[in-house]
Amino acid sequence: MKKLLLLLPVVLVLLSTSTVFASGKPERAFAPIPQPLVISGSCSFDVDATVVKNNEYFKTFIDANGNLVRQLVNGSLVVTFTNLSNRHAITVNISGPGYATFYADGSFIQRFEGNAAIFLPNLFILTSGRVDLKTFPDGSSVIVRMSGSQRDVCALIS
Repeated sequence: MKKLLLLLPVVLVLLSTSTVFASGKPERAFAPIPQPLVISGSCSFDVDATVVKNNEYFKTFIDANGNLVRQLVNGSLVVTFTNLSNRHAITVNISGPGYATFYADGSFIQRFEGNAAIFLPNLFILTSGRVDLKTFPDGSSVIVRMSGSQRDVCALIS
């Protein structure tokens, strides 16, 4: 479930251009966001993420052995984040785009470009610019690069 949440274009998405892809056309599929979605552990309160508009799609690249190696996400995504303790809310465009590169050890790196929402334990930010996030096989994640501007969602809706 953690991988699914991290792959959300809220939280969305995804990296590198150096991966060699199998020949053939990538698969294109709608990028659904489960509803309801409650984000816990990023702020001192739970946050509801309600999709206002979602026209995002994944393009998925598989290697010759059938392994997932890369995903691209593009399209429009608007989400309302609501503090479930006091009902303060913001509606934001977090349309990305994003990229993810997947590795054989189960880790992956996500590159968020443009507008994105990133939530990790004790961190929930809106970004405008580039953020690279590495997720390890155990599900833990670390930001390895961040440029542009960031806003603290917890502060914005507290």
